[in-house]
Amino acid sequence: MRLLVSILGLFFAFMPKIFASATAFTIGTLIYYLFYTRRRMMLSNLHHAFPNKTESWRKKIAITSCRRMVEFALFLVCSPFFRQKRIQKILSIDNSVIDILQQPHSDKKAQLVLIPHFSLTESTALHRGTIEGQIDSSEIGVIFRPLNNKSLNQLVQKTRERLGIKLLSRKEGFSKAIDILKRQGNVVLLFDQNAGAPGVLGPFLGRLASTTPLPDLLAKKVDTRNFVVYTERKGFWKAHIHSSKLPDIHESPIRTSANLWLETKLKENDNYCADWLWFHNRWKTQTLFSERYKINTTKIDCDLSKLEHKTRFWFRMPNWLGDVIMALPLLRAIKKARPDAEITLLVQKPFLPLLQKLNIADKLIPLPKKDWKYFSHFWKLKKEYPDTQFLFTNSERADFESWLIHAPQRFGMIRPKKRRPLLTHSWKMPQALDETLEHQTHVWAQAMHYFGLEESLDFSPFKNLFPENKKHNSGPYIGLICGTENNPEKRWPIEYWKELIHFILSHYPEYKIHLYGTLKDKKITQQIASNFDNTQVLDLAGTTDLMSFSEYLTHSKAIICNDTGGMHLANVLGSPLIAIFGPTNPIRTGPIFEGNSIILQPFGAPKTGGRPIIGVQPSQVFRALEQLLSENLIAV
Repeated sequence: MRLLVSILGLFFAFMPKIFASATAFTIGTLIYYLFYTRRRMMLSNLHHAFPNKTESWRKKIAITSCRRMVEFALFLVCSPFFRQKRIQKILSIDNSVIDILQQPHSDKKAQLVLIPHFSLTESTALHRGTIEGQIDSSEIGVIFRPLNNKSLNQLVQKTRERLGIKLLSRKEGFSKAIDILKRQGNVVLLFDQNAGAPGVLGPFLGRLASTTPLPDLLAKKVDTRNFVVYTERKGFWKAHIHSSKLPDIHESPIRTSANLWLETKLKENDNYCADWLWFHNRWKTQTLFSERYKINTTKIDCDLSKLEHKTRFWFRMPNWLGDVIMALPLLRAIKKARPDAEITLLVQKPFLPLLQKLNIADKLIPLPKKDWKYFSHFWKLKKEYPDTQFLFTNSERADFESWLIHAPQRFGMIRPKKRRPLLTHSWKMPQALDETLEHQTHVWAQAMHYFGLEESLDFSPFKNLFPENKKHNSGPYIGLICGTENNPEKRWPIEYWKELIHFILSHYPEYKIHLYGTLKDKKITQQIASNFDNTQVLDLAGTTDLMSFSEYLTHSKAIICNDTGGMHLANVLGSPLIAIFGPTNPIRTGPIFEGNSIILQPFGAPKTGGRPIIGVQPSQVFRALEQLLSENLIAV
């Protein structure tokens, strides 16, 4: 293999340069179009880094970066065969760089030289061939990460060592690097690679990136002058080497200064931007959700709240209102744990105004109508490049939606004897976990904890969202939610509602009764209201949208309801609440937010439910209402 690489290098080294240039152009273009995963990662990186640029600009930068990557690879295998005169034609060098690499220095300080991943970075190793045709006297040690290709790695090592450069592996090079620095030599390392879990998480282009702490560790051991040495590409296999001084370690961490320098350089012009290696994922350890890369706050080198919202967490919300509300404590915790993240919710269109009012997310994307174009909507969303998507749903359809969006990490939970092959990360629900004894919110919380969320949940309601207005000034009222969207067995009987209203109006004549529901519930509410004066009992079923319904709930003195989405809505808004349960399980789906809530079940029913709702008597509900109103008056 090494012989083959050497023959390839020798061939391109002695062919006309235009041939190598055309090869790099062609192969780089093919790499961009044929390797979908890498192309998407490059475009994603650029979309996050430069969200205000056009997609065509990002595509141009990505293609050019691929071509220059091939140019770099060809340069790597050809440079061992370049003669001194050719090196002098390829490279020009600032006097400041020469000064950095010469000995002795008047301040008797060693040099720590950081090099970024520009396309002709390897040419800096040939700089000695440009200095008066002779090898200069400076001692240079390069901390390197061996290439995966053994033959190519041996070729690179031989080239560098031929020029008098000492190669120091990352595993063994720390003590040797210190020795070189103590002799006032130069230690060189690439600083803009992803450092993985051992690295320090800090900001780079607005997102958390794992950066090597090695420069700061070395500078603390030996007092150093710190520089970035970098190449400016002037043409194919033609570069000028520059340097920039970095602040002293006592002024700022070297890794922070270097990242800031690189950000500025990438934004300076398209030449530098396209020259950087966008082909690798500098940000792959930044996500909150990963069993391997949990965020360790002791290793974060910045204030997350001051970062731009460039880390994109997407959530496929449940389809039912009650389930959406039960998921809100999780979203609240994620938002607090990762203030640098942009939270996006994919949610049913009717819920958008409410979620916007709750200010629980940065972006809201409505789910489309279920027609023949349904899935194409999600395919288009892949150009938004989310980093991570969590699915509160458990359906194969939602999993397929997520796969079409192409988030590189797709998280969800798997119940026993179920399969979800389209997820990339999953929490398998323990068989010992009895869901009848766990609230749905707490089950989701266990999954989130497995994926890295350590923030505690906040169950305080969202109060004072709706100021008082004229329609709520006509006197105190009690709201009744008499229907249910999906299960008739959860509905309290019509005659029971009528009897309860008689109790209320006879004991609290100053109160009015509001009946709430959808258009489907209108038949029920009309029957309930038929025997009462409409000045006492107002039938609002089918006349309110979600926002006006929420306003009424907010200003009511109490809400009495079945197990329905309106129950959860009243609970999250902090309204005093009586919830009537029959066949359903209040432990599993009962009100979760703190507040004045009373759950009623048939006499003798187990806590997990399962008895007919007719077992809850109107007198039982009225006594609970008296208690609720009394407690509210005392609280006021």
